[in-house]
Amino acid sequence: MISYLKYRLNEFFYGGDKISIPKNALVLDVASGGKPYWRSDVLIDKFVFDNSERDADLIIDRDFVVGDVTKLPFKDKTFDFVIARHILEHLSDPESFLKELQRVGRAGYIETPSSFSESLFGWPFHFWEIDVVEGILEIKTKNKIQNNQLKKIGKCFDVDKNLKRFSFENRNLFFTAFYWEDSIHFNIYREGVLEKMVESQNVNLNNFNLKEYQSRLNLKVKIKILVNRIRRKIFVKKINYKFIDLLSCISCHGDIKTDVSNVLFCQKCARKYEYKDNIPVIL
Repeated sequence: MISYLKYRLNEFFYGGDKISIPKNALVLDVASGGKPYWRSDVLIDKFVFDNSERDADLIIDRDFVVGDVTKLPFKDKTFDFVIARHILEHLSDPESFLKELQRVGRAGYIETPSSFSESLFGWPFHFWEIDVVEGILEIKTKNKIQNNQLKKIGKCFDVDKNLKRFSFENRNLFFTAFYWEDSIHFNIYREGVLEKMVESQNVNLNNFNLKEYQSRLNLKVKIKILVNRIRRKIFVKKINYKFIDLLSCISCHGDIKTDVSNVLFCQKCARKYEYKDNIPVIL
């Protein structure tokens, strides 16, 4: 019972397990989705409306960029700490993603389902089975042929209280938790052609209106946003930075500025980017 309550509290307050983050760090949350970590300062996600590969509506409650996680639109070593929870397993090019984390951050935290979880639950939109072995991320192509007996056991976790309790008390079996500093050590083992068993996600942002979007969020999400806002105000020392000064062009890594008409552009190559309701779209 205590483990269950602890899990639920962590899920509400942290969106998962509590993460150890250095005090006064500038923090980026990559593919933040519907559960951005409360301590993060800047969020980035590519998919605003499409929830096909996540279980909650996107939350935009602080500095936010629409961008691709394999081409992060930030300057080198901008962030003291980078959070990347439950995104690595979704990507067809994990090497580019991990290199980008190291480019924009000095340290960070990566979390994914374990290979044991993939065997049990078999998410159709994951490419990889991931474990941590002796401080190294071991990334292997997911087996397309799943064990039907294991899948049946996986379904029991939704209804069996004992199995739920087991998962709460043994989270290390079900999730990887990987901290890194300066560099990420990893191995990638590719077998066959990578293929997702779901349709491609939609990145359409036509007619996006932030205020209207946020008004549609349910009460539970609105309460969580308010609680996290209060926590950041009380417990996080305000870091002085200008949001636009963190951004860089994904083509040449030049500085991004705004012109008199409030259009984003690269000072080096002159490439222009959209603002959607004051949210940078750098794709």
